[in-house]
Amino acid sequence: MEKNRDLFDAAIEVKHEEEAPENNDLIEFKADVFEIGKIHTNLEEIKPRVKELLENYRGIQFTDDQIADAKKMHSKLNAFRKSMNDWRIGKEREYNAPFLQVKNDIKEMTNAVDEVSEEIDTQIKAKEERDKEDKKAAIEAFWTEIQPKKVSIPLSAVWNERFLNKTCSESKWKEELQARSAHIDADIEQIANMENAAEVTYMLADYQTTLDIGTSLANWDAYTQR
Repeated sequence: MEKNRDLFDAAIEVKHEEEAPENNDLIEFKADVFEIGKIHTNLEEIKPRVKELLENYRGIQFTDDQIADAKKMHSKLNAFRKSMNDWRIGKEREYNAPFLQVKNDIKEMTNAVDEVSEEIDTQIKAKEERDKEDKKAAIEAFWTEIQPKKVSIPLSAVWNERFLNKTCSESKWKEELQARSAHIDADIEQIANMENAAEVTYMLADYQTTLDIGTSLANWDAYTQR
């Protein structure tokens, strides 16, 4: 593995602020020659003449006696068209051939790079997933320690997917969960001090679902008005 890493570092340029690479044999794609060729034809010269000729032929009606002439004219037009188009097709292939070869070579190399890169990416993502699982386990353990004292609230009820983000530090999610636990305890105490025993019983049960005293009060009012 160390040997492979040495070969990799020697081949791929990795610049660090504190050091400049000394290896002069780094892999770097370059295109030393790429020229767009010039094409000279007499198209601009013949365009108006062709247009004029075609306008003269357009809509022409041939009598039965003129069909032989029509065939000759048709043959000449097709021959003229074929001569231009055959030249275009041939030159297009010739013009594109060098680029197509480079394109295929680059595609072959990028596919090879993608294959290795994806293998590495799979390992990176697997590690990130393990880190998330470890972090969630730590959060679950912490919530078990500090969850409200007067009711049992599962972590799923207060869970925020943001906790698993790399930007959410341990101190941040701990602070948020501690505040949530304290808030729940305060709400439970407020409910327990209500004078109506039936309301207390209903509110304690409903609050464990809503975790919002205002919503539970509204639910109680709706319940009593049935």
